[in-house]
Amino acid sequence: MPGRRSNTRASYARTFTAVATLALAIAGGARAQMDDDADAPKNAHVLAHKSVVDALCVEGQNMTIKIALHNAGGTEARKVKVVDKGFDSENFELITGSESLTANFETLAPGASESYSFVVVPKTSGSFYGGAASVQYLGSSGREVTHGKSNVVDAIPVYTTTQKNIFTALKVGKYVTLGACKTMEDWLKYGTIIGTVVGVLALNWLALKVKKGVAAMRRRYAVAALSKQD
Repeated sequence: MPGRRSNTRASYARTFTAVATLALAIAGGARAQMDDDADAPKNAHVLAHKSVVDALCVEGQNMTIKIALHNAGGTEARKVKVVDKGFDSENFELITGSESLTANFETLAPGASESYSFVVVPKTSGSFYGGAASVQYLGSSGREVTHGKSNVVDAIPVYTTTQKNIFTALKVGKYVTLGACKTMEDWLKYGTIIGTVVGVLALNWLALKVKKGVAAMRRRYAVAALSKQD
């Protein structure tokens, strides 16, 4: 009996060891597969961002549009082509030529960035939208073309020349008043206060002027009365 129990325990130990070894082998193979998948190169993924460079857009003045590209993928993008037709000729005049709306890049390495720009002139003031630019490239080892689009530039404000002059005056006024007046509301608020103070001072000056005038008139009447008595 003791010998049989010893053999049974040894058999259990061998079975447990075999199962544990098999489990470790499976886990190691799965981890290696995961590592291989993580290390495997991904396809190129080109992101496009469209923006207006100018801080203030004014009718009749140049407005620069910039399109930036970035390859967020794991392999290089090849034969990258970007075309922008997001500004209609009714409201904008393209002054850099139609060829400036298209850009081509032979390759764009992983993590690399490129950009190009063109210039339009707003014909009128208002709020306008800049449609998305289209992007196409070869993003894998094959010849399959990947297509994408940039963001849409929402509500671009285009101001009149008069509005620009007001903004310039407000900017200058901000420095003159040491930052106290930054907006038109600030100028109206402080203008009301200053106007009230000036009004009070003007009324006080007028009251003193009238008082002095009355006193002078009384003196003249007194002198005239004394002259008659003489």
